[in-house]
Amino acid sequence: MRSLLAINGTGNSTYTIYSLTPTTFACNFGVNHYSRLTSNNSYGISSTVFNTVDVTNYGISGSVGGSGGGNTKAVGVYGSANSSTGGYNYGVYGRLNTTNNGAGVFGSTSTALSTEFPSIPGAYAGFFYGDTRVVGTLTATSIVQSSDYRLKDNIRSLSNSDACLNKVQD
Repeated sequence: MRSLLAINGTGNSTYTIYSLTPTTFACNFGVNHYSRLTSNNSYGISSTVFNTVDVTNYGISGSVGGSGGGNTKAVGVYGSANSSTGGYNYGVYGRLNTTNNGAGVFGSTSTALSTEFPSIPGAYAGFFYGDTRVVGTLTATSIVQSSDYRLKDNIRSLSNSDACLNKVQD
């Protein structure tokens, strides 16, 4: 079976819409949409997936690979925002829209995870597995800092700890 819409190819039953871009173009777009409305919301690409089967569902999936020269860049999903009302420009917007655990934005390095989809123990706007770097100012209303025994010296057991704790309570 062929795709319902096929451009520069016949497609196949896996894809409702199939597009093959010739490699001779300087800039390639699989889908390029420009919308200029004066009212209502506007979406370049909108996707809704509802599945009752226990599988992984993707609203929009992006994957990039290549074998270019020394200046090749790969970006799976790219977002850019500009010229809107101050404070309402988002290059990428993610939202956890459930009472279940998860994250609005999830990021990981390929070496940080033993599984592609880890279980997230709580509800977060952003959740990151692996080293995270901020260049600039990081602002937070509170920071929880854990203690690492590997970074300490001269660790000794506390003798008579019950008596010490009782003094604190008094």
